[in-house]
Amino acid sequence: MSRFPHEPSSLEVNELAKERNREAAERTLTAWIQACLVLMGSGIAVDRIVRNLDHFSHPNIKQGLASLTGLSAIALSLLLLVFATLEHAFRLRAIAEGNPLSQPWQRSAALTVGSVLLLGLFVLCLIVLMPE
Repeated sequence: MSRFPHEPSSLEVNELAKERNREAAERTLTAWIQACLVLMGSGIAVDRIVRNLDHFSHPNIKQGLASLTGLSAIALSLLLLVFATLEHAFRLRAIAEGNPLSQPWQRSAALTVGSVLLLGLFVLCLIVLMPE
């Protein structure tokens, strides 16, 4: 005799697994949104801080570079948000089709790291190459 009065059927177990996978996809999208908002906020903060420092007459601060860095961070965050939304849609479709392990965009982490690395290299090149 079983300890459980009702043994779940394989259909119920399968539906519960699909629901867990959908919830995991929602949590992943929420984490992507949070990361994009932090990157966007960082871009805005860099621009605002440098503009305020410029008002205190710090001649070494390059305001154009700060604005470009801030705008680049904001643009990167929007691009990553678009990719995260597309990946979320693909994952939900894969779950609905019964193949939750298919990962059409396995390179999302590499894309994110590569994008941030390119932004950093771009800013570094601007700092080094910009005339005083």
